[in-house]
Amino acid sequence: MTALETRYRRLLAIYPAGHRHEYGDEMVGVLMSGARPGQRRPSLPDIADVLRNGLIVRLLGAPSAGPDLGRRDAAVVAALFGSFVLAVVPLRRIAWPMSWLASADEHSFPGAYMVVQSTDLLLRSLGWILVAAALTLGWRWIAVALAVLAGLLEISVLAFADGGTPRWLASGWLLVAVPALVGLLAYATRGRRPARILGRRGVTRLSTGVFLAGMSGGVSYLVALDGVRSAVSVPLFLAGVFLTGSALWRADAEVRPALGVMLAGLAAIAAGQPLLEDAVDMSARSTVTSGVAGSAAFYLLALPAVITALATLPLIWPGRRTLARSR
Repeated sequence: MTALETRYRRLLAIYPAGHRHEYGDEMVGVLMSGARPGQRRPSLPDIADVLRNGLIVRLLGAPSAGPDLGRRDAAVVAALFGSFVLAVVPLRRIAWPMSWLASADEHSFPGAYMVVQSTDLLLRSLGWILVAAALTLGWRWIAVALAVLAGLLEISVLAFADGGTPRWLASGWLLVAVPALVGLLAYATRGRRPARILGRRGVTRLSTGVFLAGMSGGVSYLVALDGVRSAVSVPLFLAGVFLTGSALWRADAEVRPALGVMLAGLAAIAAGQPLLEDAVDMSARSTVTSGVAGSAAFYLLALPAVITALATLPLIWPGRRTLARSR
């Protein structure tokens, strides 16, 4: 027995004795198969995985099989999806200053301001495009580093005022989405490449679908007539949703449950922003009170956490199933 295997078996002491007796050898085998050549100590992600699953088994009394369950592959896909979304959001907003160029309104913003605004948005989009590219190529830790840099750029922009409303409040979901995405990328460093999970066509469909669905909202800035606006934006949105859904469905069956939980959490963070804006009357907000801060914490932190926990329940209480079956 190697030193690494001994340490893994000690780590598995977090599981009840009966569970270790039934599944211990299989769990050690899975952990050892993912170890690097010459590795002597368990990695931090494996330690966190084992401790979390062991606590679930002890507290809930249900054998939550194995230390992986396709979660790492799910994190890869969720991180790729999130990177595409964060890349498209600034691109969609570029349509706004572009619409000023075609405006004859004497109150249109000056050209210099439009250039600065567009450059800022392009840089933010480019940062997340580079993150997605690095993840697609399998450069996992480079993707993490790029996400940290892109995230710092996003968050630094929120320090400035946007009209009468503080930017951190008007785009507060980024303060939660960026750390969540960096965490997903760090967790996904042991997962497979996106093309091996979704296939090359799946990755292409995912990027195209997110782009079409996201940019469908930007069309409204460039089209003056409401009827034409809907005739263009609605088909683009539906096509984007179809392509995105068909791409995600290409993931293996053991990946989809965890992927659904992660996407539910990311979607809840994004959905919290419009809910917050309605709750605090964002259009007329120029100061931040304790009530506004509490509402932001509820909609951007507490609500996504609750939704993620509810989506996780079917996974952590699956009934009697073996590690081999879960994999």
